[in-house]
Amino acid sequence: MSSVKGMQIHARKGDELLEKLLSQDPAYGGRQAAIYGAVGSGKTTLLLWLAQVLQARGEWIIWRGRDTDGWHMLHSWKQRVKLLVHEKDEVHVYKVPYGGTTATEITKSLNIEKYSTPEDLLTKLEQDKINIVYEPTFYQITQELATYILARTNIRIPSWQMKEAKGIYFWFELFEKLITRKDRRWITIIVDEADDLIPANPQGLQWRLQEWVKNSVKDFRKNLITLILAVHNAEDCDHRVIRKLPIRIYLQGARVDKDSLMTDKTITQRLNPGEAKIEWRGFGYGGFKFPPLERRDYAIIVEKKWTGELPKFEEDKRTAGSIIQELREIAEEEGIEEALERAWELVQEGVITKRYYYQIRKALREES
Repeated sequence: MSSVKGMQIHARKGDELLEKLLSQDPAYGGRQAAIYGAVGSGKTTLLLWLAQVLQARGEWIIWRGRDTDGWHMLHSWKQRVKLLVHEKDEVHVYKVPYGGTTATEITKSLNIEKYSTPEDLLTKLEQDKINIVYEPTFYQITQELATYILARTNIRIPSWQMKEAKGIYFWFELFEKLITRKDRRWITIIVDEADDLIPANPQGLQWRLQEWVKNSVKDFRKNLITLILAVHNAEDCDHRVIRKLPIRIYLQGARVDKDSLMTDKTITQRLNPGEAKIEWRGFGYGGFKFPPLERRDYAIIVEKKWTGELPKFEEDKRTAGSIIQELREIAEEEGIEEALERAWELVQEGVITKRYYYQIRKALREES
């Protein structure tokens, strides 16, 4: 917009939409937003600023922790953050000066608490803290979650997929516990580098879990759960999930979605740090500004070491005999269609060829 009046209207609309994102309106419920921006555009700064404002308004903040993060840029951060780590992970936190070679361990000076399960984690959140949650190094989903997903979405998780152990699966279990909780707390979940959680091309169990999340966005809203994801561009995440989020915030260098209402798709190239464009499906778009955080001359590195029993990893089954035997067992336990689905996943993973898949299909059907 070229006119001063037009720019003022644009800014007022942006501030209005930002306030709507920050408000607690039971009629609307939780809010779901995606933040896009290039490296260094201020995504982490904006996430931390949003976390502070929402926490000051009474929301319970859950921040997904990573080995290098930005939560130490908060003012008086040692008093404002709480680290929650799985009971079977040993954690060490280091302060590392930029340009320096000596790291100082500060673990004992921090507020760190261990949790055992997603339910236990929810009892240890503190309302006056930014709760930095580190997923377990290894995690297998429970039968309870599999049953819940089947009942709500008709997505069946086969038993052989439930043997997979990935730390990221913990978050899907936590989502289910938040949706089904018996309180009415306003809870905000903040995920930086969201492509770790909902990658663009998931396979197997990850695909099923992300399909369930796509179908559950409305349940987040109804249960007062705000979900804020940050990533470089929408293409980095699963389109099924990211397109379900009604709020988009664009920072410097972000690629504007093709279906955006903003006619100037290059506008993000002219944004400065601390400037953003917000678009809310059904409510329009505008601009707003957010303040910088304190600069630090050091980084924080978090190291986890698994102390529990290692999960039982499957042996290499790429030989023809072991693959057909595995698929026979699946067919016997769960049915031939489930075995064929697993075989097709092996094709997609590059383990077997399409030709061998058709040979397996023929053999299994002749044996059934």
